[in-house]
Amino acid sequence: SLVVDFGKKLGVGAFLKELTRVRIGNITLEDSYKISDLESITSSLKWWKVAMLLINSIDEIKRDLNSAITIGTFDGLHIAHQAIIRKTREIARINSGRSVIITFDPHPRKVIDGVNSPKMLMTLDEKIEMIEKLGITVDLLLVIPFTKEFSKLSSEYFFKEILFNKIGFNNLIIGYDHFFGKNREGNVEFLKRMKEKFPFNLSIVDKIVIDDSVVNSTRIRNFLLNGEIVKANKLLGWNYFLSGRVIKGDMRGRQLGFPTANLKINNTDKLIPKNGVYFIKVFLNKKQYFGFLNIGFRPTFVGSKDIFIEAHIFDFNENIYDKEIKIEFIEFLREEQKFNSAEELTNQLKIDKNKCFEILNNKNNLK
Repeated sequence: SLVVDFGKKLGVGAFLKELTRVRIGNITLEDSYKISDLESITSSLKWWKVAMLLINSIDEIKRDLNSAITIGTFDGLHIAHQAIIRKTREIARINSGRSVIITFDPHPRKVIDGVNSPKMLMTLDEKIEMIEKLGITVDLLLVIPFTKEFSKLSSEYFFKEILFNKIGFNNLIIGYDHFFGKNREGNVEFLKRMKEKFPFNLSIVDKIVIDDSVVNSTRIRNFLLNGEIVKANKLLGWNYFLSGRVIKGDMRGRQLGFPTANLKINNTDKLIPKNGVYFIKVFLNKKQYFGFLNIGFRPTFVGSKDIFIEAHIFDFNENIYDKEIKIEFIEFLREEQKFNSAEELTNQLKIDKNKCFEILNNKNNLK
């Protein structure tokens, strides 16, 4: 197949297991890579990046008792998650064993709580990409499809039949507050009891506290919902972001001298930060830009019931309708507010832009 041919050309193994549509729309030349581009990318990758194996079914995995495994949803891949995965990698290396991350998709809370479940900090694809970006890839990433039926499995059945008998391990690494199994019965005390029945080592990664805040996904969600971007990013260890497609708006920003890219996010389950104006970093066509973004109801002109996400990109004047962009949040500037006139709004946008450049000048690491 074409995939196999690409693999041979790049000097890496490749086969086509399945096709997944990640977006709808035309594919342009700007979206494509030349073979020379791919050769450059693969030559710069560490061998362990290329070798990380993604498995979507428990039945596909080969049992290996010399494995260091960790389990979790890992929503956000924050500082504490990273510490757990690094510990897993380290133990596997010391024992010349296999390192394994076991995670779930969709988020268990979405299946169990339905519409009342919290919004996600990242999608599965973003999680996989971030694992590679952070340099914490493992030998095997097992993504277990989380269903109603799966949620009914007891912690003992999950531990014995799936973790031990199907996957296999001699080292289990988890966070201090991790739970699994029906009714969240699988906790640290449960695992200590299992140690009396099964031969394995248990490593508990203690909580991490940054600026008096315990690092966890719930706290990060709360920071984002309160517009406390700097605090959220500090606990994440990376800048929170949204990705999506640029759609047509009413062109009002252009009339004000501040053209905007209206973003339709790719996954509606992803958390949108608090309404307001933000200093942002924009990634488009493999290039990086800065700008500011408004999340809200456009109260000055529309007063809509729908949330709009509009980004003004500095020193940029291209047609990017239907393009995919990624927006990183750097700092909260101000609340969304209603102005008495277009002129008043324009003046405020100028102030916002100046504030962004002040922040940029004070944060050399952003450039």
